[in-house]
Amino acid sequence: YSPAAQAAMVWGVLDKLGCGWEVMKAVNPKLVFVALTGYGQTGPYRDWAGHDMNYNGYAGALDQTGSANGAPSLSNFQIADLAGGALTCAVGILAAVIGARNSGHGTFVDVGMMDGTFALQAASFATMRTLGQSLPRGADMLSGAVPNYSTYECADGKYVAVGALEPKFFQKLCAELQR
Repeated sequence: YSPAAQAAMVWGVLDKLGCGWEVMKAVNPKLVFVALTGYGQTGPYRDWAGHDMNYNGYAGALDQTGSANGAPSLSNFQIADLAGGALTCAVGILAAVIGARNSGHGTFVDVGMMDGTFALQAASFATMRTLGQSLPRGADMLSGAVPNYSTYECADGKYVAVGALEPKFFQKLCAELQR
């Protein structure tokens, strides 16, 4: 089966079983009903299957990762699955539960992992807003373009991560390194 055909087999299962959102909210108006999917309930990719790397790619996060003269690099932490998806979903659930307690009305929480990952790119969006485009991989403040926020290989072959964005921290670092 194609990815779209596989996804179509899963979509609407609860509706087919007679326990979808519309049916269940009639039973319990305070119900919080959740869908955590790769690309959300609507839009051109809604029926597509995917994995963390796919959501990161479509959200633009892969464009920002890796070295300046290399290919995008994949993280051993599932950015879209966990931060863009699970954590975003948990926040949505908590907000919906609080809202249902206060209003007596439940809600349908729809979280797409690609959408959540897209929303995590505040620094990249700020650059795009300011400059009209994103900077190439490795050329912005958080990906190695500034000496006070980068990684450096040490004499023992291991690396040190320097995160001293604020002037007071960078000055302290320079004083400690006698530079």
